[in-house]
Amino acid sequence: MRALVNLRQLIVSRQDGCLSKMPIEMGRLIHLEYLSTFVVGDKSRRSIKELQCLELGRTINIFNLEKVRSKEEANEANLKGKGKLSMLHLSWGSHVSSDDTSYMLEDDVLEGLQPHPNLKQLRINNFGGKNFPRWMMSGCGSNLPNLVNLYLHNCKILEGAPLLGQLPSLKIFHLTEMKRMKSFGSRLYYNDGNHGSIQYDQQVAANAITTTSSCSSSLTTLFPSLEELSLGQMPSLEEWVEPQPQDSCPSFPRLEKILVKDCPKLMIIPSQFPSLKHLHIERSNGTLLRFVVEVPSLTKLHINEVPDLQFLPEGLLHNNITDLVIKKIPNFEAIITPTEEDVQVQVQVQVLPLSLESLEVSDFPSMTSPPDLRGLHCIRKLYFAHNEKITRLPEGLHTLRTLELICLGCFSSELESFPNLESLHHLPSLRILLIIGWSKLSSLPEEIQSLTQLQELGIFDYHSMVALPDIFRNFSSLQMLHINGCAKLKYFPKEEELQGITALQWLFIDGCPLLSKRCAKGRGEEWPKIKHIQGIKLDGQYLFPYPSRSRFSGWGQNQQKQLRGSPS
Repeated sequence: MRALVNLRQLIVSRQDGCLSKMPIEMGRLIHLEYLSTFVVGDKSRRSIKELQCLELGRTINIFNLEKVRSKEEANEANLKGKGKLSMLHLSWGSHVSSDDTSYMLEDDVLEGLQPHPNLKQLRINNFGGKNFPRWMMSGCGSNLPNLVNLYLHNCKILEGAPLLGQLPSLKIFHLTEMKRMKSFGSRLYYNDGNHGSIQYDQQVAANAITTTSSCSSSLTTLFPSLEELSLGQMPSLEEWVEPQPQDSCPSFPRLEKILVKDCPKLMIIPSQFPSLKHLHIERSNGTLLRFVVEVPSLTKLHINEVPDLQFLPEGLLHNNITDLVIKKIPNFEAIITPTEEDVQVQVQVQVLPLSLESLEVSDFPSMTSPPDLRGLHCIRKLYFAHNEKITRLPEGLHTLRTLELICLGCFSSELESFPNLESLHHLPSLRILLIIGWSKLSSLPEEIQSLTQLQELGIFDYHSMVALPDIFRNFSSLQMLHINGCAKLKYFPKEEELQGITALQWLFIDGCPLLSKRCAKGRGEEWPKIKHIQGIKLDGQYLFPYPSRSRFSGWGQNQQKQLRGSPS
């Protein structure tokens, strides 16, 4: 490799540690402009010093930084001199030592890996030090003025975040697996000399104080450009501190998206988000919702697996919300908290925003009454499934004239038939129907045969159904058919039924072992009934090349994954 002195680009793949070392003397490739990956080695000819004279641009991922032995050796990589580099990924091994010598060494190494001020994206993975470097504790953002994206993952000993509040260009900030962090915020905005529960190295803290003091006169806004903030897998995090009022500085003026996942102890967050549009809370504390009550800019609210939540706080669901997802909450009873009068007359009030365009209410073992859908004149997508105590469909379903997609089913196991679906006949815009069965159901609802405008039909979890009924000829517009989780299903309708659907382009079959066997290409008993279909996917395998897709194509597959537990 060292003889290829005129090489301009080198793309190196490294997945699951399969690339253990680099070719020797990479530093001789002095014309190299792009190197995707560099794995630090033990020997000098594979050390990080090999990067010193390379004028690299675009992106570089540097792995095995635990093999760098000092700050001076890290400096030799000359990352600070690489002005063409826009994205930098720094990664230590995942099983580094946690003794005092080790974390002090990693502190020094990260200090020596200071990038050029032109850097736009920085990822730090598995850092085992206790302190952020001085170049990340600059209160005015002078060292990282162009940084747009910052990702910190599995920095297991760190207890606080770097001083980022004045970074002028930062738009996306993700923190994941920061297992010791208890408080998030105070040192993020400024250094006021009050360390609280977060212990920083004294020299780094003093540097941050000096920098912040020198910039205080020009400070106007905290996080002026931040648009997305994600906190994930932080089991010790208890508070996200709000900027103090006496600072008289606006904060988070452009923050539109907040994601909080797996932060079960987090109970305090700021309440002033003038531009917040999307809030996602997953496997975290439901009390966080009270901090965003009456945030008028909020349009998208996703709440998933919040175990302590029974009701949504009053005032949370205002009429600007267009996308609402509430699912997998074991004690959830109703959309909003009933008033005292409602309790006395035993009425559950469930008021939904009239602005809703998409609604998912699913996986509620305690919910006995479906939400009232009357007045939702803008709604396009509705998912109401896997609510095991439900015995009837929501009120007002027949009024949803704008509804294009509906997913229904997996209701009370005591029901021996699907609730009457005649209300679907009044939905002129309906194009996609996803219907989910349960153990007692052996046939599809008769009412669906009148839905001749359907373009996509999904049939899931009809465990007792042996044969599909002869109703498919009515679906003259059907383009996609999904059949999933029907363990006993063996037979399609009559051959002329499926062949009469001239618009049918896609057939997906998964989790139906008997039917899959009978649909084997060229030899299965059911094969003659489906061989005319352009695109067939059988248990994950495509039997034909892809045909063209309609504008609705794929919705059913995506929503099937969501309702089975994949992230939304």
